Amino acid sequence: GIDSEGNLRDERHLIMPIPDHQATMANEGEVITLRQVKSHPLDGYVDTIDWVLNGLVTDGQKRIGWISVDNALTNQPLTPNIHELFRLYVATIGLLYTRQIADDLLHEREIRYRAITEASTDIILIVNRDMVMTYVSPSLKVIMGIDPKNIIGRSVLDVIHKDNIKETQRVLQQCIQLPQLH
Repeated sequence: GIDSEGNLRDERHLIMPIPDHQATMANEGEVITLRQVKSHPLDGYVDTIDWVLNGLVTDGQKRIGWISVDNALTNQPLTPNIHELFRLYVATIGLLYTRQIADDLLHEREIRYRAITEASTDIILIVNRDMVMTYVSPSLKVIMGIDPKNIIGRSVLDVIHKDNIKETQRVLQQCIQLPQLH
């Protein structure tokens, strides 16, 4: 992950600051560390290039953490395909995280909204563009003696007094035209 100072921090909480010279080698949100090392297979020393890709995961506004990949086990060169796959993986993790946060927030708002509408003493109706009721608050049962389950899916005009139907249709048509509903 990443701490509040912008340093990498591993699962053991060890801090690994990113030097400025490495950060300047970075594309947006990416640090590539390359170093040449001597390895010694059975037949002598061989020059190899170790690489580490560190990708900054964001939610679009703030840092969430880092993902790292290296060639320590495979000793394979960093190819454009590996680099692009890593970049896409980091971006996908950021998008999935952002989506989960949005889903959690939506769920919290739904719970809050339901608590308000369920406890209200007013009759609350949600009507779709076809003027069909998709939600009716439980207060309908208390105030009018009608079980909300019996009228969900019906036209709101079915429960409006006949003298008020034209005015109700006019008001609902105006509401449907509001830009906020598109």
